[in-house]
Amino acid sequence: MDVQINKAASFTIIIFLCLVSYWNSLSCDLVHDDVYAIKENADLRPETSWKNLLTNDFWGKSMTDNTSHKSYRPITVLTFRVNYFLHGLDPFGYHFVNVVLHTFVSTLFYTFCNNNIFLDQNMSLATAAVFACHPVHTEAVTGVVGRADLLSCLLFLSSLFYYLRVMKSSIRAISYQVNNNNKQLYEKDQSWSHFLVSIILASLAMLCKENGITAIGVFIVLDISFHLDVIQRFIFNSLSGEKLESLKRLFVRIVLLALTALSLLAFRLRIMNAQLPAFNEEDNPASFAPRLGTRFMTYCYLCVFNIWLLLCPHRLSYDWQIGSIPLVESVGDIRNIYSVLLFFGLAALVLVALCSNYDAASRRTTLIGVALLVIPFLPASNLFIRVGFVVAERILYIPSLGYCVLVGHGLSILLNWKAASGDGNQRGLNASAEHHNDEKSHSIYKRLLAAALVSLIVLFMLRTINRNKVWKNRETLFRSGVAVIPHNAKVHYNYANFLKDSNRTDEAIYHYRVAVRLYPKHASSHNNLATLLGNSKEAEYHFKQTLLHNPYHYKAMYNLACLFRSKKQYLEAKDLLENSVRVNPDYLDAIQVLAETCHDLGETKKGLQIFHKASLTTADPNFFNNYGVFLANTGDVEGSLHAYEKAIELQPLQKLFLVNYGRQLKAVNRYEDAENVYRRALRLGRDANTLHLLGILLYQMRRLKESELAFFEALKYEPRNEDYIKNHATAVFEQGQQDEAITLLRDSLKLLPNSSAIVKVLASFLMSRKRPKEALEAVTHSLAYNMNDPELHYMRANAFRELNSFNLALESFKDVLKLDPNNFSALQNVGVIYHLQGLKVEARHYYSKALALDPDNKVLRDNMKKLLRTM
Repeated sequence: MDVQINKAASFTIIIFLCLVSYWNSLSCDLVHDDVYAIKENADLRPETSWKNLLTNDFWGKSMTDNTSHKSYRPITVLTFRVNYFLHGLDPFGYHFVNVVLHTFVSTLFYTFCNNNIFLDQNMSLATAAVFACHPVHTEAVTGVVGRADLLSCLLFLSSLFYYLRVMKSSIRAISYQVNNNNKQLYEKDQSWSHFLVSIILASLAMLCKENGITAIGVFIVLDISFHLDVIQRFIFNSLSGEKLESLKRLFVRIVLLALTALSLLAFRLRIMNAQLPAFNEEDNPASFAPRLGTRFMTYCYLCVFNIWLLLCPHRLSYDWQIGSIPLVESVGDIRNIYSVLLFFGLAALVLVALCSNYDAASRRTTLIGVALLVIPFLPASNLFIRVGFVVAERILYIPSLGYCVLVGHGLSILLNWKAASGDGNQRGLNASAEHHNDEKSHSIYKRLLAAALVSLIVLFMLRTINRNKVWKNRETLFRSGVAVIPHNAKVHYNYANFLKDSNRTDEAIYHYRVAVRLYPKHASSHNNLATLLGNSKEAEYHFKQTLLHNPYHYKAMYNLACLFRSKKQYLEAKDLLENSVRVNPDYLDAIQVLAETCHDLGETKKGLQIFHKASLTTADPNFFNNYGVFLANTGDVEGSLHAYEKAIELQPLQKLFLVNYGRQLKAVNRYEDAENVYRRALRLGRDANTLHLLGILLYQMRRLKESELAFFEALKYEPRNEDYIKNHATAVFEQGQQDEAITLLRDSLKLLPNSSAIVKVLASFLMSRKRPKEALEAVTHSLAYNMNDPELHYMRANAFRELNSFNLALESFKDVLKLDPNNFSALQNVGVIYHLQGLKVEARHYYSKALALDPDNKVLRDNMKKLLRTM
C-alpha cells in the first residue's frame, strides 16, 4: 500500500468491480417479489393514473386497504414505471438500472469516505471496494425490488454527506469561538443550506424505502457525539451565557431534526390510515412467541445472525422464514453468548471511542461506522414494530456501509500499529541496520495486508457472480433455497409452486408434503397440495386443515366448495362460497361459481342476481365472458350476446371471447355475423379450433368448398384430431368427391388405426356407395380393438344384411343388444329377421320389446299386425 492510487483510478476500479460483479445479473428474469412489484402491479401501466403512486403501496394496493403491506415507496415505483414506459416487462432494463444505481452508490461511498473519514485515499478505496462486491448485496442489486434499498441508500448517503459538512462547520466555528470569543465567525461558518438539503434528501430516502428515515437518527447521534468534548468543556468549565450561546445552534439542530422525524412518522401513519401491516406467524415466528423472554433472546440473536452474514456471506438465501432460524427459548442456549458478545463488543467500541484519548479522526471514524451499522438496522430489529420477515439480506444494504467503514478503519489501525511499533529512537552501532530492517519488515507486512485485502475482494466478487446465477429464473432461485435451507417450509412451498406451474405435479406434491411436515400450520401449503390431489378424501382433509389454521383463507373455501360441487354436495358448496365472498367481496371466481351453484340448486334467479350485481362493479373481461356462458346455459340468448360484447369491448384481442361470441351468434342463426367474428379471431392468430368452428359454420351454410378448406387447414395444426378428419372428409364427400373422401379416411386410419369414429364414417360412406363388403371389412377390423362399441356391431349387422347374410346379421344385432339391451333399431331388426325366417314367436317377442320403447312407430306397428294375422 506504498503506492497512492489517485481518485480517477479509484473511481475506475470501483466501477470495474461493480460491473464485473453484476454483469451476469443483466440476463436474469423477474422473479419472486419482482413478479408482484412489477409484472402484476397496475401502477406501472400507462393507463393507470400517476396519482395512484401517491396513494398506493409498493405492490399496487391502496394504503388504506386492510391487506396492504403498508410499504410506501412512491419514488421507487416511479422508477419502475419509467422502466415500463421504455421497454415494458423486458427484465434487462430493470436489472441494468439496478446495476447502475449500485455503481453510483459505491462511487459516492468512496467519495464520502475520502472526504469525511479516511486521510489515506487507499483506505477509502479499500472500504468502497469491499462494499462494491460484497455478496450480501446480491438480493438488493440482482433482485429488482431491491431498487428500493439502492435508491434509499443513495439518498441516505447523500444526506449524510451534506450533514457532515454542517457538523464540520459547527465544530470549527465552536472551537474558534472558544479560543477567540468570536461569535461573528461562528454565524458565518454555519451552513443552514446544507442542513436543509440533508433533511430533504433524508425525506426522499424515506419515500424510496422506509428505513431511509434512519438518516435523521444518524444525524442526531453523530452530531451529539462529535460535540461531546465541547459540551463537556462547557459543563465542567463554565455555564456563562456567552459560552452556552455557542451551543445554541447545536440544540436548535437537534430539535429541528427531532421535529422533522416526528413529522415524517406522522405522515407515514396518516398515509397508512393509522394501521400497521398485518403479518402472521409464518412471516416472523419470533414475534408470535408467547414468552417475552423468547422474543427478546431471538431478536438479539437475529442481530448476531445479520452481523455474521456481513462477516461471512457464504450461506445466503432469498428467504429466511419458517424454520430457518430456530427460536432461542432457553437462557442456556449457546446462541445467547454470541448475543452478549456482540452487544458488549459494540458498547465497548463506542465507549472506547468516546472516552479514550483517541485522535479526533479515529474517534470520528469509529462513531460513523457504528452509527451506520446499527441505526439503519433498527427498523428491521423488531424492537419498535413487528416486521414481516425473519432475516432479509437486502435490508443490510445500508448497514453494510457502517460495516465497511469499520473494516477499513480496522485495516488502517493494523497498518498504523505496525508502523508505530517500528518508531522510536535507534541507539547504538546497529541503529541504522535495525531501522532498515524495520522498514523492510513493515513493507512486507503492508504487502501481506494488501494481498489479504485483494484476496478478500476477489473472493467476494466471485461469490457475488456465482450468487447472481441463483436469481436467473424462478426455478434456480427456489431450488437454491431448498438446497441452502432444506428445513425451511417456505422454500419448499415456493419451489412446489414453481413445479405446479410447470406441470411437474408429482414433484410439486412431494415438496408441498415436505412443507406441511416441516410446518403443519402452513395454510397455503395445505391448500395448494389439496388442489393437486384432485377429488380425493385427502384433498378434502388438506382443504379443511387450511381453514383450521386460517379460517379466512377464502381461496381454500372456494377450492373446497368446488370439490363438494363436483360430488354434487351443492348445499355445502354454497355455504363455503358465500363465506368466501363474504371474506373477499371482489373474489370473482367464487362469485361466478356461487351463481352456478345456485343454478344447480334450482335457484337460477338468485344466480342471475349474483352475476348481475357483480357485473355492475367489475371491469374484468373474463368475468363477462363467464357471465355470457352462464346466460347462454340459462337460455338468455340476448343477455349472453351482450355479456360477450362487453368482454370483447374490455379486451378486444382475446380470441376466447370472440370464439364464444361467434358460437352464440351461430346458435341464434346469425351465420354471417358469426362468420365475421370467427374470421376476426383468426386474424389474431390461426388455430385449429377456430378454423374447425368456422368450417362447421360454412358447412351449415352449404359453402362446402370453403368448409373443406377450413377443415383442411385445421388438420395442419392437429392432423390426428378425429373430429377434424371426419368433418373434412364429409365436406369432400358431399361435394360429390365420394371416392376421394373414402381415400382420405383410409389414409387417416394409417395414422389412427384404432379409431372407431373414423371407421364409422368410412363404413357409412362405403354403404352409401353400395360397397357393403368393404364396409364389413373396415368394421370387423375395428371391432378387434373396440369390442364393446355397440354402434360398430350395428354397422357390421347392416353390412351382413346388405350381403344377404341374415344369420350373421342376426348374431351381430344380438351382439348390439348384449351391450345395449334397449337399442330400438336392433330390437326391430332382430324381429324383422325372425319374421322373415318364419320364427313368429321370436319375432313377436322382439317386436313387443321395441314397441315398449316406441309405441307410436308406424312401421313397427304394421309389422306386428302382419305377424299377428299369420299366427
